[in-house]
Amino acid sequence: MADTQSTAGSGDAPPEESVETELSRDRSLADITFIGVGAMIGAGVFALTGFAAGLAGPALTVAFVLNGLVAMFTAVSYAELGAAFPEAGGGYLWVKEALADPNGFYAGWMSWFAHAVACALYAVTFGVF
Repeated sequence: MADTQSTAGSGDAPPEESVETELSRDRSLADITFIGVGAMIGAGVFALTGFAAGLAGPALTVAFVLNGLVAMFTAVSYAELGAAFPEAGGGYLWVKEALADPNGFYAGWMSWFAHAVACALYAVTFGVF
């Protein structure tokens, strides 16, 4: 993906000069994996594991394995969509390309709001410890 930016010249300089920019793709598999794992785990695993272990006992391990399986479906979906649309934008771009006009806008803002709320909940969770 490349964007072209124009800068207006002043004085004797040429009137327009274009600069081509693009995203760097220098992340390793480990980088991408840990970014995805960090996004999926969240703070609940730190705050609620003791409580869940008290209720479920050894079945908590089975619950974690089943949740990992569900998370793998999400990860594979993101990988496929990322390969199908190799541009910056993530979930916003995918919704924008698939649905009518305002839906991409709404998806982008809802994603931003969800991340902001998650950050606030992380602060509350780690404040309890």
